[in-house]
Amino acid sequence: MVRDCKKESQNRMDQAKPKILVMPHSELINYGCRNCVWRLHAQCPHDIKEIEVYTFIESAQEIKGYCKEFSDFLNTFAENEDSISAVWEKFAVYVAKLQSMEDYKSYMELEQRIRNLESKKVKDEKVIAILNEKRDRLKDWWGKLNEVVIKSFSKIVDREKKVLEMERRPIGYDDPKKVNFGTPKEIEVKKE
Repeated sequence: MVRDCKKESQNRMDQAKPKILVMPHSELINYGCRNCVWRLHAQCPHDIKEIEVYTFIESAQEIKGYCKEFSDFLNTFAENEDSISAVWEKFAVYVAKLQSMEDYKSYMELEQRIRNLESKKVKDEKVIAILNEKRDRLKDWWGKLNEVVIKSFSKIVDREKKVLEMERRPIGYDDPKKVNFGTPKEIEVKKE
C-alpha cells in the first residue's frame, strides 16, 4: 500500500511546531565545493571544476564554498530530525549509494569489454584472465558496498517507524501501571 508521504508529513508538521535545524557553516564548506559529491560525479548544477568555488549572496552576505542547492538538498534529509548527526548519516548513505551505482556501472563496462575480447578470433588469454580477476574483485566490492547501503537504509527506516509509532500513541500510553507480583492465592486473600 502506498501512502501519500507529503500529506502525512504535512499533518505531522501541523501537529507540532516545525523544528529548525541549523547546519554549521564550516561543515557546509567541508562538504561543499572542495569535496562536493555532485562535482565528483559530474552532477554539479553550476559546473564547478576541480579548484573552483561557488559563491552566492544570501541576506546581503556573500557565501563561498557551497551552493544554495547543496544546502537545500541537505535540508531534505532533516525531515523531522533534530540531530545534525542524523542528517550526515543519511547523506553518507546517499554518497555510498552513488558510489555503489558507479561501481556497478564500472562492473558492467568491464563485463562488456571482456565479452568483446572473448569474441575476437585472436584472443589474448593473459589480458582476459587479468580482466576477469579485476571483474571479480569489482563485483565483490560492489556487493559489499551495496549490502552496507541496504543495511543503512534499513536502520534509518526502522528508526523513522519508531518515531512515527511514538507520534501515533495516545497520550498516557507509556504511563506506568500497577503490577502485582503476588501469587494468585495472595491476591485472593488480599481481596477478602
